[in-house]
Amino acid sequence: MDINEYGKSNIVYTKKFAENRDRTLTQNAFIRRIAKTNGLQIKDADVAVKMVIDELLACLREGLCVKLQGLGTIGTYTRKGRVLEHNAITGGRCESQDKTVVKLVPSQKLNASLRGVEI
Repeated sequence: MDINEYGKSNIVYTKKFAENRDRTLTQNAFIRRIAKTNGLQIKDADVAVKMVIDELLACLREGLCVKLQGLGTIGTYTRKGRVLEHNAITGGRCESQDKTVVKLVPSQKLNASLRGVEI
């Protein structure tokens, strides 16, 4: 089996995001990458990443938006429920409830860097 530098196989799957499974980092692989590129111990990078994730989740639970320069704004919003007049399975009417979802609004700098344009 062919394994890439992050310990992932290069097998192509058909599900969403799985097509690039060899280009997807797990949290542990991401932590190892941060440690390697910044000359840190893995345990120090692990603590830093987990602190950032925990605080980001706490802010989102409180309904706050987090603006990260160069990345964008991460926040929550409520997606309205829908009414389907014909459910293909039951043949009747189907309603979905309102739900809270997370959204990343990318910054202009991020969009430009992905296109290879300098701002």
